[in-house]
Amino acid sequence: MKMECMLEQHPDEVLLNAPRLSFSFKGADERTPTLGRQIVEKAFNQSYKDLVATCDGLVDGFGPFDSFQICINKLYLEQTQPDSEYARKWPWWFQTMVRDAHIPGTNMFGRHHFLEFPQLTQMCVYEKGGIKQWRQLQCLDLEGRMNTTWENGNCFKTKSPNWLQMGKSVFLRDPLERFLSAFLDKCVKKVHREGENHCEPTSVFLDQTTGIVGDFLNQTKKLFEMHVDASPLKWNMHFFPLSLHCGGIYQYIDSYDFVGHMDENFYRELNRFSQRFPELNKPIQEVFKLDEMEDTVNKGTETQAALQIAKYYTPKTVRRVLEYTSIDYMLLNLTIPHWAEEMLQMDESP
Repeated sequence: MKMECMLEQHPDEVLLNAPRLSFSFKGADERTPTLGRQIVEKAFNQSYKDLVATCDGLVDGFGPFDSFQICINKLYLEQTQPDSEYARKWPWWFQTMVRDAHIPGTNMFGRHHFLEFPQLTQMCVYEKGGIKQWRQLQCLDLEGRMNTTWENGNCFKTKSPNWLQMGKSVFLRDPLERFLSAFLDKCVKKVHREGENHCEPTSVFLDQTTGIVGDFLNQTKKLFEMHVDASPLKWNMHFFPLSLHCGGIYQYIDSYDFVGHMDENFYRELNRFSQRFPELNKPIQEVFKLDEMEDTVNKGTETQAALQIAKYYTPKTVRRVLEYTSIDYMLLNLTIPHWAEEMLQMDESP
C-alpha cells in the first residue's frame, strides 16, 4: 500500500518550527477507512509526524546515517524544555521512545544494523528480523563459515552504509508479529529472560522480589498486556519500530534495490532475493535450506510468533502495538494484517 505526502500551510498555527506534513494512503478508499487504519493514522499524527517533519532534509553537512541520530537527539533535547510543544502534544510512550532512542546504550545507531556483501549489496538488518541468519549468510559469503557467536569471535563485518557506491536490501517483518516475537523470545523463554535482561523494564519483570513474569506465564493474554503497557517505561532495542533502524529506513526505503517481506511467503521472497543476487545462492541454500522450503509456509524459526497470535493478542493489545508501530504501517508500505482488523472489529461489536 503506497502513501502520499503533501505539505499543508497553516498560517495560524506553527508546529515546532517545521512544515506540517499531511499523509494519506494511496489506493485506499478514504470514505471507509478500516478501524486499524484509523488507529494508525491518529497515532502517527500525534507523534511520529513531528519526527518526520523535523528529520526531513536534515542532511546538510552530514551523512544520512549520522543525520538521523542528530535528529533524534535534537527532538529529545527540545521535548525536555519547560515550554515544549512536544511535551504537551506527544503521548507518554512516544516521549519515552525518543528519550531511550537517543541513549547510546540502546544500540539504535550502531554499525551492526548494516551487513555488507562486497560488490553486491548492503543489507539493513534489525532485531527480530532474522538478524542471526543474515549474519550467518554473510559469514558464509565472506569466510565460508557460519560462526557468529560472541564467545568465539564474530566473522560478520558491519560497516556504515556507503550510500553512493552500493545498493541496499532489506526484508521487512510485520510489526505486530515482530513485537510478539520479541516478547516471546526475551520475556517468555526462560533462558533469555534470565540471561539477557532484555525483558524491560527489568524492575517490573525480572526483579527477584517483584518480577511478575513467572506468576503469569500461564495467563498469556494478561502477561502480554502487562508487557505492552509497561515496556515503554524503558524501551528495549528489540521493540523499537522498524522505521527507526538503519539510519531511519523510512526515509530511504523507496531507493532500496531490494525490499522483501518476512511473512508466510518468506521463502518465495528469499528465492526472489537469490535470483537478484545469484552469487549468494550457495550460502542461502546452506542457511535457509531454500530448495526444501521454497513451497512451504513460513512459520518463523525461533518463536513461531505467527502461530501464537490468538494465544497472546487481544483487541486492546492490537490497538496499542499499532500505535507504537504506526510509523511502519504509514511509511514502509506495510498492510495491517487481516487478523488484526478482525480482532479490532470483535472489540467494537455490541
